[in-house]
Amino acid sequence: MKNLKTKISTLALTLLMSPFSGIVYAQTSYTPDIRDIHDIYNLVLKVARWFQAFFFVIAAIFVIIAAFTYLTSGGDEDKVKRAKTELIYEVIAIVVALLAFVVVAIMRNFLGGGTATFL
Repeated sequence: MKNLKTKISTLALTLLMSPFSGIVYAQTSYTPDIRDIHDIYNLVLKVARWFQAFFFVIAAIFVIIAAFTYLTSGGDEDKVKRAKTELIYEVIAIVVALLAFVVVAIMRNFLGGGTATFL
């Protein structure tokens, strides 16, 4: 059972990370050229986008694992409770990913960068 769960988790992780495989070749090196506050904002925005993507991938993996746990519970109350707990953690991960852009938008408004865009 544990071996099957490991294989499914590995397959899900591979499928979820496959769109990111081309990112390696998109830009060979990046050295931030910070000259003013807008350059700092752009750097923070890039970091926030990476964190958001990371958290959404992790949340999707946990959704798959929780669904697998729920479907294979066979009516066992402990496994159903564990799956529900995992779903709560996934909702928390999604909220953290969304908060990454909210914090950047608040920082942009606070520093006088103009209108806020979350995406």
